[in-house]
Amino acid sequence: MRRERSLCIALRNAFNMRLELELDGERVELPNLEGIIVLNIGYWGGGCRLWEGMGDETYPLARHDDGLLEVVGVYGSFHCAQIQVKLANPFRIGQAHTVRLILKCSMMPMQVDGEPWAQGPCTVTITHKTHALMLYFSGEQTDDDISSTSDPEDTKETE
Repeated sequence: MRRERSLCIALRNAFNMRLELELDGERVELPNLEGIIVLNIGYWGGGCRLWEGMGDETYPLARHDDGLLEVVGVYGSFHCAQIQVKLANPFRIGQAHTVRLILKCSMMPMQVDGEPWAQGPCTVTITHKTHALMLYFSGEQTDDDISSTSDPEDTKETE
């Protein structure tokens, strides 16, 4: 029995030995996770609202404009599948303005926007850099708008 416990403790500490996670400068102890996901939008993995989970616990909604990054952990690919069909909640690590990952081992798999690579030891700092306006309605109609929406006969009259 003691041997099983020590193995479990060793596995749980293995993730913490391979990387350190800091949220707004405070170090976070991690359980035996297989992955960490940092989000700046509410949806992940084809429309899954990862931060809200199954909705059985109250958490503030993830917003793209609040300057906060949501950080969650997953225990493996099967756990990701359970989360997507609302059979499990992710392990919510926290929300922060700055997320810092300190990778200690020789190579770790990483992925950003679907692009994977093997990353060596480094420090990864994730913050909101800027805020971009994606869609804008001015309420004014320009000459370009008139010509693109009008009939060809109407255009001839104005020329």
